[in-house]
Amino acid sequence: MKPHPGLLVALGVALMAAALGWLGLRDGADHDGAKQAGAVRLDTTGGISLLAGGGSEGPPIAGAAGTIDAADIETRLFTDGSLKGAELDGSWGRWVDGRLQPDFALRQRFDQLLTSVGEVTTDELRAFIASRAERDTTREQAQAVLALWDAYLALQQVRFADTIDLSRPADWPRVLQAHQLARHEHLGPAWADAFYGEEEQHFRELIAERSQAAPARAPAATPDALNPSAELPASVLHQLRVATYGREAAERLRKEDLAQIAWQTRLDNARYTLHRLRQAPELSELQRDQAVEQWLAQNFSESERLRVRALLNLP
Repeated sequence: MKPHPGLLVALGVALMAAALGWLGLRDGADHDGAKQAGAVRLDTTGGISLLAGGGSEGPPIAGAAGTIDAADIETRLFTDGSLKGAELDGSWGRWVDGRLQPDFALRQRFDQLLTSVGEVTTDELRAFIASRAERDTTREQAQAVLALWDAYLALQQVRFADTIDLSRPADWPRVLQAHQLARHEHLGPAWADAFYGEEEQHFRELIAERSQAAPARAPAATPDALNPSAELPASVLHQLRVATYGREAAERLRKEDLAQIAWQTRLDNARYTLHRLRQAPELSELQRDQAVEQWLAQNFSESERLRVRALLNLP
């Protein structure tokens, strides 16, 4: 299945998070330093240039933010933009003796900020991270966070020779291995495991399940990346969507899933409540009708009430 071009976020090159890797990588020997949290070094010899222009270690924070107003970026995102009213997800990482330890919470924060690309540039995001991380931690710790950001952003720019094809589960192990190689190359093994270990484990379990059930399962049972089901954990479904449609589209689908769950919950509650009101022995028929109308008016907007009436076969 090919990504729909209209759903991809342009970052100069397509952001292909969680399922992107580099085929034909170096052997990773230059990433010994990446295993030492707080002293991450990046290897850009494979042709990947950082959008932030940070080089292998990134410029000083003052240089990154010197021509960009981080306070203005924060206002544009958290006051006027898509992150209005939101708190930063995750954290700036876990620190032990002043050293940054591999931690998934840092990826959560990076992923949240990446959803704002288009409202701000990656240069502006880098300046915001530099300013905010230094404010919340120390200058040295903020430098370590920036190094991980540069590495993570470089990983998003990598293009695969192959992407996950939902109709060809036999190819998934090979594609997963390519993703893992890319993650190890850019982040180092420890950070790659912290950022992606749980997702990869879920995916390996799915691969194993598919392998065992393949002889008895019809082709129609191939996972559907559009529609959630009990068959796929939410994290695996999101990974498949990112690989198939791109990060922005996958995030939109995730939000639509949550909205649908919330609506179904409200609808189920309405069905139960209205049934209870219709059966209330202490109310007359007229009072029951009035109670139903009052409850609907209090819990649904006018347009929603039309939908509820149709779905619940109400007069």
